[in-house]
Amino acid sequence: PRTVEAYELMFQTLVQHFPPEKLEDPRTLTNQDFQEWVIALRERLATATLDQRLAKAKAFFNWCVREGYMESNPLGKVKRPKKNWQPDPLSEEEITMLLQEAKHGRASVRNYAIVCVLLDSGIRNTELCKLKVEDVSIKTGELKIHDGKGGKERTVLIGKRAKDALWRWLMQRPPEAKYLFCTEQGGEIGRDRMCVIVRNIGQRVGIKVYPHRLRHTFALMFLKGGGDPYTLQYLLG
Repeated sequence: PRTVEAYELMFQTLVQHFPPEKLEDPRTLTNQDFQEWVIALRERLATATLDQRLAKAKAFFNWCVREGYMESNPLGKVKRPKKNWQPDPLSEEEITMLLQEAKHGRASVRNYAIVCVLLDSGIRNTELCKLKVEDVSIKTGELKIHDGKGGKERTVLIGKRAKDALWRWLMQRPPEAKYLFCTEQGGEIGRDRMCVIVRNIGQRVGIKVYPHRLRHTFALMFLKGGGDPYTLQYLLG
């Protein structure tokens, strides 16, 4: 679904940028047309988002060439942005501050468990949102991920801190809720809302944090603790 959404967003930007006559026949699109499209996108999109739009467009027009709709890809000479982004894991001090702050405020028991699970397991935001009670073993610390990237299943582990936090949350969680983490009324928490929950905790102590940054933090802590890259690759899915 996220891939389909990314293609839809790419098509939307094309439709918004090019005049109707250009869109009626893709053979009229030139390299210069797309250079101008990229310049327009660069003015309002982050580099990573621009790179995603461009990658999807290149893939689509390569398909057009393979299917015989076009003789060549008009994006062939358009370069993607240089990838200068680097992971930005939290420091040990920031982790401590984040965990302490998560214990305060509304829904603190749930929110503390959310932060602990993300830090201990490295799972994705969407995977966290789809966890169910039956996917969790407090005894062994195992979390079953049933629908990871590419539809793959895997098992990840959490430590004592996260197990204790989850146990406390399960004691007060609405029993009728479909997913492990839910609203106070038992409703579903979507990926955007989960981002807001984590971001708000960080903002209260002056830390820019989001679920994927906790994933980076887990990966670094795992390697620093002596873990090997192949096991890490499996755990991250």
